[in-house]
Amino acid sequence: LSDNEKSFAIGALGSIGQPGTEADPTAVVDLLIKISEPKKSKFATNMRRSAAIALGQIAPQCEAKVQAKIVKALKSVALNGKDSSECNFAMVALGRIGGTNGIDAATREDTVKTLKFLLVKAKPASIKHPFAALSLGLIRRQIVADGGSAPDDEIPTPLRDTVAERRDPRPP
Repeated sequence: LSDNEKSFAIGALGSIGQPGTEADPTAVVDLLIKISEPKKSKFATNMRRSAAIALGQIAPQCEAKVQAKIVKALKSVALNGKDSSECNFAMVALGRIGGTNGIDAATREDTVKTLKFLLVKAKPASIKHPFAALSLGLIRRQIVADGGSAPDDEIPTPLRDTVAERRDPRPP
């Protein structure tokens, strides 16, 4: 198969949403993490991008321990990915995971903390800040849609402060 065809197969694994097989309950997650590893991966760019998206689709179906493993891998991609799109897809995947109804509280807290860091301190800001903001918005929207509430200082305040501080929609 070509790298493009493999990317579509990876995307299909995400759509199926199962973390593994009956024989190996985390086989799919383990493979996707291996593909997405920023410093070790020898896989094609599109395959790494698809792996980040697929991990975000699979995580909500996983137990808390596997969710934490996925979040750790996506954080690494968001911070150290070889390609801006794979970093962006990892941030959106974190937003999807953090915004899932019934997600483990520690997992949600970890995703919010990571995205707030990326919103404020990540480099290059021109690429990472908008996707961190979008991802935090995804989490907040889902929490509210599910009838919950998040403290203002967790999501809205950092977003407002960042916009007010920059006052210019163009990246620094």
